[in-house]
Amino acid sequence: MKMPTNKLVFYLIIIFSFLLLLLIILFNLLSKKPTSISSISPTPLPTPTLIFPPITRVPMISVIPPSTNNFPTYAPEKGRGVDLEAPLIKNSTREIEKLYRLLPLNQEVRLSTGLDVSIVIPPKDLQNNPWTLTVQIFGIDYEIPQSDSNYVLVKNSFREAANIVFNWIKNNNADPQKIIISWGDREFIQVRAEEWLFI
Repeated sequence: MKMPTNKLVFYLIIIFSFLLLLLIILFNLLSKKPTSISSISPTPLPTPTLIFPPITRVPMISVIPPSTNNFPTYAPEKGRGVDLEAPLIKNSTREIEKLYRLLPLNQEVRLSTGLDVSIVIPPKDLQNNPWTLTVQIFGIDYEIPQSDSNYVLVKNSFREAANIVFNWIKNNNADPQKIIISWGDREFIQVRAEEWLFI
């Protein structure tokens, strides 16, 4: 049985009107701001815990040995070589002589930074000359760039190992402040070692 067209149109208009009215009411409810917000107390958010990397303290260097950059030299007419009569050279030679009987020194050390290093001081016959003491600290990356995240750790490791050397010299009745130390056998090692010691 077919419904008359007029009746069908009438029912459709009523249904659409009802849906339209419902949408308008819903829109009004959603667009109104609630008036009771001010009475709600905000719940504080938990403060995040900040985690910082451990701070590695720079070991104090109690001894500042003479730099290899300022050897006293003879005047040009005498040949410009190292002035063996200069007090700096004589003092260094005298202090190093006190240590010869104890050489070679070969010591494995676990530093407080967690790095394992080897401290090596060769015997008298393998020293470069009588006025410098060759000290090698293996296990240190002397070429590490300052931008590297491990730079401070490596620098502090070297400083701690150097302090071990200075204390060993002191404990054997020599004065490390008078000894010219050659750190390793390459120029870049000496430059970096002195940079780390004299800052």
